Amino acid sequence: LMADYDNFVDLDYKPTKKDVIASFRVRVPSWSEKKRAWGAVAAESSVGTWSPLKAMNYAHVKKVAAKVYYAKGEYIKISYPEDHFEEGNMSQILASIAGNVFGMKAVAGLRLEDIKFTKKIVNSFPGPKYGRKGIRKIFKVYKRPLMLSVAKPKVGLTTKEHIEVGRQIWEGGLDLLKDDENLTNQKFNKFEDRVVGSLKVRDKIEKKTGEKKSYLINITGPTVKEMERRAKFVKNQGGEYIMIDIITTGWTALNSIRGATFPLTITSPLVGVVTPAINFNSVDLPAPFLPIIPTVSPFCISKETLFKAVNSLAHGLPKRKWGKNSLKVRSSCK
Repeated sequence: LMADYDNFVDLDYKPTKKDVIASFRVRVPSWSEKKRAWGAVAAESSVGTWSPLKAMNYAHVKKVAAKVYYAKGEYIKISYPEDHFEEGNMSQILASIAGNVFGMKAVAGLRLEDIKFTKKIVNSFPGPKYGRKGIRKIFKVYKRPLMLSVAKPKVGLTTKEHIEVGRQIWEGGLDLLKDDENLTNQKFNKFEDRVVGSLKVRDKIEKKTGEKKSYLINITGPTVKEMERRAKFVKNQGGEYIMIDIITTGWTALNSIRGATFPLTITSPLVGVVTPAINFNSVDLPAPFLPIIPTVSPFCISKETLFKAVNSLAHGLPKRKWGKNSLKVRSSCK
């Protein structure tokens, strides 16, 4: 039996404000037809499966089914009823839109280009604890950019050597020292020793220069419990910033730390395993992932503004055109 993928294509459908819109680039297999390949993406990322089922005709099942409503060349747009998703759960949302659809034989290549969320889903996430204005208030810097640098080499320095590089960074005029995402709690540079020593030097330089300095400390760890312990340790030592690797720790871990009561500002690096390269079978980093990082914030993103939801963006992004569906800057982020 063949799945009824064609039923998930309706080019006459007009999306509503209650539809989440995902843009894909699809390469159709030589043995298939366009409509079937397009429908497979909508079906398998919502309610469909590889074989026809009686339950597919249930009204309440159809109510949350996705449908392809636009197609041009290799590009399609799929609408998902917002009730298909659990509010405030980015893990579930991505499991649908960016999940096992990438392993289907029904498509020869697949690339997620962009996602546009409904206001209801965006507002189901808590938003930044501080935001841009809050961070500037911490540093008492309101006109110029805040500048940071990573201690190099990023891994391999002893704790003493790392602290010395940090001193040079701060005394050289930069605002922030940042851990590399590869540096956590290795035996040659232990987490607690690095935090205590670096923040002591930071305090001395602040007194010497009269300028606020801070340290983006990587708390990425093997468990959420351990990450919470490290975050508390940073707070108790007088730190204001923590850093979490979004991709490797996962959305649930990130949201758990975000929901904790620590008065800390979170920053997150973006790693290349979710590739910005222009190829198939990938999730495009700038388009879908930054708009959907309301995991920790109603995002603030447009062609003119790239403000990371976790208050700071640790890495630069490749130059590329932004999708038309990229959401505009929210008033809370102005």
